[in-house]
Amino acid sequence: MTSPDEQAALVAAHNQWRARYNSPPVVWDDTVAAVAQDWANQIAASGQFDHRPDNRYGENMFMGTAGAYRPTDVVDDWGNENANYDIPSQTCMAEAVCGHFTQLVWATTARIGCGKATGPDGNDYWVCDYDPAGNMEGQSPFAT
Repeated sequence: MTSPDEQAALVAAHNQWRARYNSPPVVWDDTVAAVAQDWANQIAASGQFDHRPDNRYGENMFMGTAGAYRPTDVVDDWGNENANYDIPSQTCMAEAVCGHFTQLVWATTARIGCGKATGPDGNDYWVCDYDPAGNMEGQSPFAT
């Protein structure tokens, strides 16, 4: 489970990335966080690092050695996918991953909630959910 300090750090890290791309700041939402925490608990217990099926929210996930990563590390991992994203054409480089970055900065997302759980495999499983969801095909992640 994320602590209040981790929650504040997650929101701050998201908003630092969002500010770089002129996306409005997000706020923490306990309802969204409960969904993210539930999924973090499930994937930590199972060791199956998969997105929640039929999730009404956008979702980013991160897995790493328990206790080794701070909220800023997790969010920066997603944000650093910006190196793979061509802003003028709004496309991801071939064979690259960009969806975590675009969800992170998706302009219409207003609320986030995140969860963290430690699995028996010694890894922390982080899940952040986004409302409204981003990564809508054919739409720009950026404010117009």
